[in-house]
Amino acid sequence: MIVLLGLMLAGCSLLTARFGGSGLMPDQYFEGADAEFAGAIRARDAEKIAELILTGADVEATGSDGLTMLQYAVRTSSLPGVTALLEAGADPDRIGVGGESALHLAVADATLVSALLDGGANPNVQNPQTGETPVTTVCLAGGVDVLEILFQAGADLNHRDLLDELALHTCARTNQGALILRMLELGVDPLAPTSRGDTFQEIYFSYPPREVLSDSAVEHRRQIVAWLLAHGYRIIPEAEPYR
Repeated sequence: MIVLLGLMLAGCSLLTARFGGSGLMPDQYFEGADAEFAGAIRARDAEKIAELILTGADVEATGSDGLTMLQYAVRTSSLPGVTALLEAGADPDRIGVGGESALHLAVADATLVSALLDGGANPNVQNPQTGETPVTTVCLAGGVDVLEILFQAGADLNHRDLLDELALHTCARTNQGALILRMLELGVDPLAPTSRGDTFQEIYFSYPPREVLSDSAVEHRRQIVAWLLAHGYRIIPEAEPYR
């Protein structure tokens, strides 16, 4: 249990670094005028942001690690920054840090996701390194509300990444039962295999043991089993306890 807790805490730290954190200081990534611009974005100072854009601030500035200014606005949860950058012509689909777009990083915040989509972001933009779309990153840091927004905007829930896997398989690995159920309801094929031939069931129901699952995780498994049986699908032996 101590090892498991350590892995969970490490995972939380990695997700915070990847998807957000208003404590990210401008000079961690930018220098000079770009740092000043990033500071106004982090402060959510709409008036200052507008003033700097009018005087020539670079809306496509790139900081260390390939972080774009739009990604910085997302990671600091700056809705005024995201809106102003898009209105000033920042490319909503530009690939930056980690091979991801701003939309990949925004999935923890439905408001930012909506703002990016309204600003022209492609819901099916791919990470060129992995082939993952924002639907996959929802499985890491988002929720059903964001999945719904992406789906309504035209996201392909059956997209396969460069490992030939669906977001459904990622959600199974990350124990995202609510997302799995909604994906099934929205038409994702429960029999879709990974490159190894496993369906989401082999991934989702094979670990962890029921004894360490939360009540909500157990309930999600029951709901998914009920959905599968109601729609005529067989369940694997490991899913039987949730029948």
